Amino acid sequence: MKKNNWPLRLFSWLSSLQLTVIALLCLAVLVVWGTLYQVDNGIYAAQERFFRAWFVLIAGAVPFPAVKSIAAVLSVNLLAAAFRRRPVNIRTIGIIILHIGVAVLIGGSAIASHFVRESAITLNEDQGTDTTYDFTSWQLVVALNGNSGGAPYSRISRYDLKRLRRGQRINLAPTMTTLSLRHIYRNCGAMVSPHDSQTITSLKPVDKTTEEGRRIPGIVFSIDARDDKKPAHNPDRFVYAGSPYPVPFAYGVDTIILSLQPLALPLPVRITLSRFTAEWHPGTSKARSFQSRLRMLGKNIDREIVIEMNRPFRYRSFTFYQMGYAGQEGNYSSTLAIVKNPLRYLPYIASLIIVTGLFFHFIVKMWYELSSIRRNRRG
Repeated sequence: MKKNNWPLRLFSWLSSLQLTVIALLCLAVLVVWGTLYQVDNGIYAAQERFFRAWFVLIAGAVPFPAVKSIAAVLSVNLLAAAFRRRPVNIRTIGIIILHIGVAVLIGGSAIASHFVRESAITLNEDQGTDTTYDFTSWQLVVALNGNSGGAPYSRISRYDLKRLRRGQRINLAPTMTTLSLRHIYRNCGAMVSPHDSQTITSLKPVDKTTEEGRRIPGIVFSIDARDDKKPAHNPDRFVYAGSPYPVPFAYGVDTIILSLQPLALPLPVRITLSRFTAEWHPGTSKARSFQSRLRMLGKNIDREIVIEMNRPFRYRSFTFYQMGYAGQEGNYSSTLAIVKNPLRYLPYIASLIIVTGLFFHFIVKMWYELSSIRRNRRG
């Protein structure tokens, strides 16, 4: 191989066994590291840092490949190895198909993670909805009502919490006010006034949580006028996702209402909880099993279904799981976890490709073995 033939050298390295071993060793390190990390930080934090990312920083500075990067490298390595020093003919086609199937299985898992959306809804009996909520994605919702410039208006703006930064200023046009974001907490607790439970006096950050979906964000902000008529004292204000009350305030002729809300996602069906039932362990208040009887109404579907523990319901790219419940006899609410995965059939397709490759390889090998035996007998 010539030294200046870098495409062939690159292909040789991508298809090498050494790259396979390095990728598998990095994967083993990540599994051990992520397992130890989740003990103190929770399984969701470990998934986000190690298994749903491309790189993880060592000591906050040195990049190390995360699972997505390793999956991409292994996929390329398998595809390159399938054609390295292996001519495409009837004898090798089964092995090549097998390599392609494994590459699709590994690489497809990394690709599918970009499209999977997890959400949840809680329904009381006889309550229905066609909307679910992603409690890992929050939005700052600003509702404006006023009479700016003599013309009445009403406007709702939504800001992705992940894109907001400390010190950012949000101009609330057409009003003459600006929100200054002093602190943004991805997970926090609220201190309330001893005289009024609706009045938040401060927010305290919480670093650890066992479940990503149970993080409760909050924002500390102040209000500034853009007409150079700033008040002498500009106090901090608080908007907290754990509070059922939005934060209203008036500024001149304008009324501004702030709240933090989970991202709303539309469902292809309307779900109504008809009945929730639970069975208890004898002599305890611990549920042995519980189930939700639901009415599904949508395009090409109008039926009663039952979702219970370890028995989900699938419709199109959505899977509905029984997640939990609250309340007491005669007044239950049921919580359903909903996973949208438009590529959920990809593992089945990859498995079919693998089985096809194995079948083809062994059939061809058996054919040549039998042909060799027949030739030896004739000789």
